[in-house]
Amino acid sequence: MEAKVRAELSAADALCPGSAAIAGTGSLTPAVLLVKGTAGEADISAGVALAGADGEAARKALDALDVTGPLYAVCSRTVPVCGPAETGSRLRLIIEALDPSLAVALDREAAEDISSALGIPALPFGETVSLPGRTLLAVDGLEASLAGDRKAVVWQQFRGLRRT
Repeated sequence: MEAKVRAELSAADALCPGSAAIAGTGSLTPAVLLVKGTAGEADISAGVALAGADGEAARKALDALDVTGPLYAVCSRTVPVCGPAETGSRLRLIIEALDPSLAVALDREAAEDISSALGIPALPFGETVSLPGRTLLAVDGLEASLAGDRKAVVWQQFRGLRRT
């Protein structure tokens, strides 16, 4: 099973050359998929998605909300930048390969990319969207909120998971 998932993830990355420079990381059978739009400095330096304080903050938020299970993290936007169609196709393949029961968009870009990948309307921040076999949540800028006064707003958006 893991070999099949790895092959599917490689096929997804092949749609956007250079996307493997910021590798997805975590369990290949995740309950939760964390999606960040563009990689930050810590992600680029480490070569993996959510390597910085935002990754730790996302995990802490999920723990505080009793959202358990293995995680996988990925950046939906790549360097060099792929077009919107390729970005959406790549993310759709990643979601299908991993088949998480929950996908969380951690910023506006990731929310746009998940919506495009799944062919659904824009995700509302802080409200869950239920699809067959999957729940989606978007928060508006986790990484940016860590250095400012928006942390409480993003935490409230995460709490949308409790209202499901």
